[in-house]
Amino acid sequence: MTRDTMESIPPSRIQQYVTTASATMGALALGSVIGFTTHCVAQLIAESPPNSNSDLRITPPEASWFASSANLGAVVGGLIGGLAANHIGRRGTLLAVAPPFIAGWLMIALAYNFALLIAGRVLTGVCMGAVCSVAPPYIGEFASADIRGTLGSCFQVMLTTGILYAFFLGAVVGNWRIQALLCMLPPGLLLVSMYFAKESPIFLLAKGKDEEAEKSLQFFRGKNYNIQEELKVLKESIEDAQRNSFSLKDLKQSYVLKPLLISLSLMFFQQTTGVPAVMFNLTTVFRASGSALSDDMSVIIIGIVQVLATGGAGRQAITAAVMALGNGGFSFANRTSSPLPDQRGAPVSAIGVIPLVLLVVFISAFSVGLGPVPWLMMGELFPSNARETAASLSTACNWISAFLITLIFYPMTTSLGEHGTYWVFGCICVLALAFSASVVPETKGRTLLQISAVPHRPHNRRDTQVDQVPPGSEDLRPSFPRDSRQEFWTGRTTWLKEVLVRQSCAWRRKVLLLLPYLLRGILGYSRNSCWSAVGARLKKVMRSCKDPVTLRQRRS
Repeated sequence: MTRDTMESIPPSRIQQYVTTASATMGALALGSVIGFTTHCVAQLIAESPPNSNSDLRITPPEASWFASSANLGAVVGGLIGGLAANHIGRRGTLLAVAPPFIAGWLMIALAYNFALLIAGRVLTGVCMGAVCSVAPPYIGEFASADIRGTLGSCFQVMLTTGILYAFFLGAVVGNWRIQALLCMLPPGLLLVSMYFAKESPIFLLAKGKDEEAEKSLQFFRGKNYNIQEELKVLKESIEDAQRNSFSLKDLKQSYVLKPLLISLSLMFFQQTTGVPAVMFNLTTVFRASGSALSDDMSVIIIGIVQVLATGGAGRQAITAAVMALGNGGFSFANRTSSPLPDQRGAPVSAIGVIPLVLLVVFISAFSVGLGPVPWLMMGELFPSNARETAASLSTACNWISAFLITLIFYPMTTSLGEHGTYWVFGCICVLALAFSASVVPETKGRTLLQISAVPHRPHNRRDTQVDQVPPGSEDLRPSFPRDSRQEFWTGRTTWLKEVLVRQSCAWRRKVLLLLPYLLRGILGYSRNSCWSAVGARLKKVMRSCKDPVTLRQRRS
């Protein structure tokens, strides 16, 4: 085969899909950890009926710690995973977490007291955090730019599949010990599948293993694809990154700080919208909502909907998805707090399916927006020399938020009620919508080079353009000027800044002039007064704002 023919052949995708499936076995194991507590807690709490097949009893406060302790372990696991990925590689780290993952499930299955339950959950949580900090960047490093979004969303798809797997086991098996033993299967699959996978070519180049890196890149791109040009670009990128080694002081640099703040915010909103807390306690939530369907049937339906909804939308759909998430939360709050009566004044059993329908909207919106997007962004936003550290910090933020939300879920429902809890989650959804619409950049179709373009190197010229990057290349050199990078990061906030600068003075004058009359109107309304006089005064003030003489008099 001639060189020209090889250059015309596009890169193969088969090995990228296969390796992604292997890496996301960790997400399957992660999902089983999240979904395990749904049925297990209902069997373990002290008020469980005798036929719950549970020979171990815990109190509701202990149940909160049992559900949230995995998140606490994941905080530590996220930090350990980032360090391990730098020393033994991405593939090596995923291989290393599989045995302790299995050991954690074995501890839970054989636990005879609450301490062993917590120890097993913490150990599975540590492995869970390590998987989250390593698998998404690993996928992002070997994936071609045109399919990176698809491959990145597979992590969330497999996570939701793992949740469904745990739901199904809980409904069919009915014994939490047997369920824990069967949850050892996903980490076992991770161990076997990653044994045959290849290490990331970027990691191998960073360790000076050029020959192995070439074989790895050829494996991911296909044997007939000419990788020489892409390999050359990757080598130059790694050498440049090594000359500018990353330290914690570099977190203050804008090229790291901006994407890190975006990633931390997305991770925070992902957990504080309430979906993870609901998923940890789904059976309890359905019982409190008065659903007419059985707990097992409702939980399985939610799991199926979550799997089908995940990955079904582009990254720009995050704004619409979070809005639907908030609306679903509000609707679910209304249904929980205000059961609908029929015409005879008695509760209507036919509307008992409404909690399920509203929760489906709630979970579906999460699955196409805040579910996959933070993990996808974590593998794309950070430059190569800061990726492991930044990914560890983002993962730690995610699990700290999950731990706190899951821990306080029961106290919130006790003090605020079911309706008050979901109103709080709904308000957070609105904040997440505003943040994603104004700050989160669009990365679809961009190479890692264009997303993470490192601006701190002295040899970069502001007004120069580097050569075209070959298809599938993950070069980290900037491919567009610094001014363009600034515009890329400001994104949709540019228009808002212009409006604020242009209109701020005028609006401040109007607000200050109208504020006394608005307060007077509010007080008058509280006394059942008429708003007509206040409205007339407001119109007069608005007209006077356009008169420069009046404005000068008011300033003086």
